[in-house]
Amino acid sequence: MTSIAITGHTSGIGKACADMFSGCEIFGYSRSNGWNIELPDAIVQDAVANKCTVFINNAYNAMYQSVLLEKLYVHWKDTENTIINIGSYITDYPRLEKELDDKPWNYRDDKKHLLKTFRRIVQEETSCMIHMISPGPVNTPMIAHLPIKDKLHTEQVARIVKHTIDNPYLKEVIAYV
Repeated sequence: MTSIAITGHTSGIGKACADMFSGCEIFGYSRSNGWNIELPDAIVQDAVANKCTVFINNAYNAMYQSVLLEKLYVHWKDTENTIINIGSYITDYPRLEKELDDKPWNYRDDKKHLLKTFRRIVQEETSCMIHMISPGPVNTPMIAHLPIKDKLHTEQVARIVKHTIDNPYLKEVIAYV
């Protein structure tokens, strides 16, 4: 049985992924069950100890998503495990910021850092499969209050995660309504 680790597994994209892979053994890392992405070493140690083979790096909290990727990669680079990073299309497309009246939003810069970290690591010779999925706006609690007409559903993103795992030659995927 595949063991899948998911950050932010109780809400939004993370919950949709947990539901999508309900037939697998799920190890969830969310604030609601006592985990904190600001402590990435503990999450990595637990995922390694539980012999997870897939890690869905989903939960956003400033630059910690990038730090988690780097720390997990150190442990998994010589394995045939899979790391799926959930980025954002906002790194290249400013539409959402225009809808926010061009107010500064650190989210974009943090997701750019994640993308840059991914692109650096994916160039290395490794046995580990590393992927980046960058959706446009998704109907998550984080942006529920924003007046965006077209949003992806969390289940659509979870299906993209599954498709990426099933098709490891996909390295970078962008999904947008």
